[in-house]
Order: sequence, then structure tokens, then C-alpha cells
Amino acid sequence: MALDFTLTMDETATAIGWDAMQLGRQAAGERWAHGRLVSTARIKDSKGRLRWFERALLAADDPLRLAPQGLAGFPAYGTLWALGPACDDALAESLTAGLPFNESLRAAASCVAPGVLIIRAASHSMEPLQLLMTHCWTTLRPLIHRVDARPLRLWTT
Repeated sequence: MALDFTLTMDETATAIGWDAMQLGRQAAGERWAHGRLVSTARIKDSKGRLRWFERALLAADDPLRLAPQGLAGFPAYGTLWALGPACDDALAESLTAGLPFNESLRAAASCVAPGVLIIRAASHSMEPLQLLMTHCWTTLRPLIHRVDARPLRLWTT
């Protein structure tokens, strides 16, 4: 499976988004046992300069799926990205202090470039991961876009 995401935005624009993946059909008791995932994500400005770029290759038998520096056995994982002047190290540290890091859900934030904040999370199932991403989006929206956060109705379906 191959995933390719590109966002091109004006230098003065702000943005928040996320992507999440679940490896295998957990509710059916199935684990991802065959194949590989190739993923590319990039955010660039209107002049084509990269603001954030990430490439991943994950095979079903990859040792990183179980390794502590990889997915640590979590089958669901996600990345939230936010871009704007408010995205800095202080915001990342503040967010990380309130994010869970336990046996069922782990998350942390980092400012990977000026104005680019990334939140990574891993979970045993998609539902807690989605709730966490929604919470982060709700927290960040007033800071990044300067508008109230109203969760999308789509998230409840």
C-alpha cells in the first residue's frame, strides 16, 4: 500500500490536520501479517520550498513494529501537524506535558521547524487515538487559526 500526501500553502497561511492508520482489523482479532506500507507526507509553501517532509517504509514483519523506538507493539498510530506563528518549542512542551503516555495511549509534541508543530501518537485501537487527535485539534485551533474550536459533526459518525 502506498500513501502520498502533499499540502501546498501560502507562506502566511495556517493549517491543522492529521492522519491516522490502524494496522490490521483489530476488532476482528486480526493482525497485519503481510505486505508493506510506503508513506510520504510533505507540506510546502507556494514557492515549492519544503516546510515538512517525511517518508516511511513499514513492512508487516519489520522489527520496528515491536521496538520501543518504533511502534512499541501499538497497531494504531497517527500524526497531527499544525503550521502557524504560534507553533514553537514552548507550545510543543506545553502540549506534551498534558498528553498521555501510558500502556494504552502514548503521545508527544515537537516543533520540527519554525512554525511547524508535530504531534505523534500510538494506541492499541483507533478510538482513543481519534479522541486524542480531536482534543489536540480543539486545543490548537484557537491558537493557530484564532477562531473558536467546534468539532466537526463528521467526527461523531
